[in-house]
Amino acid sequence: MREALIHCLSHPWAATIPQWRVAAARFVNLLALLAFVCVLVALRSPGKHKSVFAGGWTADGVTVTPGDISLERGERLVVVASFAGTVPAKVELVTTPASAPPNRTALVKSLSDPVFGGSVSEVMTDLVYRVEYGDRHTRDFTVKVFEFPRLERADAGLTFPAYTGLAPKRIDNTHRVSAVEGTRLELLMQLNKPVVRAQFIVKGDATSAVPLVVSSNSAVATLTASFWKPTALTCCNSWTLKGAPISCPRSSWRTCCGIASRN
Repeated sequence: MREALIHCLSHPWAATIPQWRVAAARFVNLLALLAFVCVLVALRSPGKHKSVFAGGWTADGVTVTPGDISLERGERLVVVASFAGTVPAKVELVTTPASAPPNRTALVKSLSDPVFGGSVSEVMTDLVYRVEYGDRHTRDFTVKVFEFPRLERADAGLTFPAYTGLAPKRIDNTHRVSAVEGTRLELLMQLNKPVVRAQFIVKGDATSAVPLVVSSNSAVATLTASFWKPTALTCCNSWTLKGAPISCPRSSWRTCCGIASRN
């Protein structure tokens, strides 16, 4: 080591590196240290905490997902509550259906995370829910229940061509109709709710839509036609979600070679 020091005195090693490079390296190191300190402060600050769940409702360090929501009738409601501050020992979900007493369900904690979750298996009516923890609770959230249009039953009336000599025939609540080509078909379709618009669309040709006659105050649609081509029933609901009409191709009739059947 002594020889190295003596050699350094006779041969200045520091002079081989320009001073501007040394100053630049020190400046970069200082910036990195400042960035590291800022990250530590942000992590330790409770005001900067963000829930890992997108959307929902956040207040006083509590995030509830999904908040206010619309669900299709029969769907499951999943509620998740996350806490940014002190984690309570007990968290409950309080649901109040329309014209019914409140129901309480204990939310389950997710391992060591400050997250509690629970669900309502089937939501059949509008309800209000909130999350209670300790002696505090969140605001009330609303769940609106809706239904897509659905074909409940179809009654068919058949008027056969004159050359067949057959009398008109009515088939109630049928899923299948067989007739000779050229038969006049009248379908009375009972839906689960009133709709704004319903139509038959020839399969493979979306331009060949046959509008159905719908009633504004009843869930009925009728069709009178004398064609036998593959068709599909589509209908448009009478309510809107976020301003967009809801279409419903869930119930369909298909015809092929004089045979019509409902899916």
